[in-house]
Amino acid sequence: MPDQGKLTDIALKIRSVMLALDMGECVALSKIPYQQYEQADGNGKKRLLKAKLEDICRLAGVSMTENHRCLMHEGDDRPSMHLYPDRFYCFACQSSLDIFDLMKRLLDERSFEKRRRMAERWLVAREDEAAVAVTYASVVDTKSAELVAMIDRYGQPADANPYCTAYLRSRGITPETARRFGLLCYENPYTNDKFLAVPCGAKHYVVRVYANRSGNADKYRNAGEITLFQAQSWNACRDESVVFVTESSLCAIVLAQMNFQSVALNGVNYKRLLDASDVIARKKLKIVMLCDNEEVGLQCGVKCAEAIRKLPSPFEFLYHHKLFSPETVLTKHKDVNEAYVADPRQTEEALRKIEMFAQRREDEEYLPGCIAW
Repeated sequence: MPDQGKLTDIALKIRSVMLALDMGECVALSKIPYQQYEQADGNGKKRLLKAKLEDICRLAGVSMTENHRCLMHEGDDRPSMHLYPDRFYCFACQSSLDIFDLMKRLLDERSFEKRRRMAERWLVAREDEAAVAVTYASVVDTKSAELVAMIDRYGQPADANPYCTAYLRSRGITPETARRFGLLCYENPYTNDKFLAVPCGAKHYVVRVYANRSGNADKYRNAGEITLFQAQSWNACRDESVVFVTESSLCAIVLAQMNFQSVALNGVNYKRLLDASDVIARKKLKIVMLCDNEEVGLQCGVKCAEAIRKLPSPFEFLYHHKLFSPETVLTKHKDVNEAYVADPRQTEEALRKIEMFAQRREDEEYLPGCIAW
């Protein structure tokens, strides 16, 4: 295999897709119909295979409108390589790379005949197979582009689907809230698994399964670069507002439904919160961390607090977790979403107390479940 340290980011992404194809783990790739391929002559077959480079690059997230750093010559600080439907071409060194050239370079396969057979296996439908063959992938390197393609193709408004609406209601989320946040749902037509997709930015969705009919669907997946849910809230907030930060986007949606300002980390990577430290400090926002009541959530909050102390412009930070008190409705459940489903009124009341405590509107020096840094 080639030295990965010498490959550009684009090359590594394309290589990941090729490896996924070779393992039969790539999704949403349209294949060449068997009859069309068999009826073509030798050169025609090569042209058909070369034309699939665009699909492979699409799955790898490679832009066809921007130039890229050349895959062949070093020091290409002003990207000079462009992707065409069947090849890359560099305007600086005049290199031209089709799918077979890339397989040789990225997979270190020198035999053209072996590369041709590999490409046929990846890209040509079997005689008994539909032209569009989809199998679900577990390959993290390529799943982002694949999931985005799946959502773009099959997604529909979540509130228009009765099954998804029922699922959302079971999580305390109304159809009106689903419309407000543009929630989508889709069904994989080959496995019949049903998914909810939460938009978190341009071409980024947090995806969770709500009907795992195949028994093989991942519970959570991310489509696109992982970002904060409601990241735009920082600038939309009034100065000195209280903002609740959760792990899950569904928790943040439930908070917003109760008219609280909320942002979701989409995981436990608190560094995404620190990236917004300048605007948080400038607007004097008061952050309340509501991570899941589990060990991972605890560690996320503690590490985040330690990191905030070291910032040039630290901001007010309040952490709520069951470790600090078993007394509130919020600490009796895994997360704020489950608490809301169990008792909406008590959950909202508990959150209002935390909000007032964070704003120092009450004289209390202690609030059950809360630690202030």
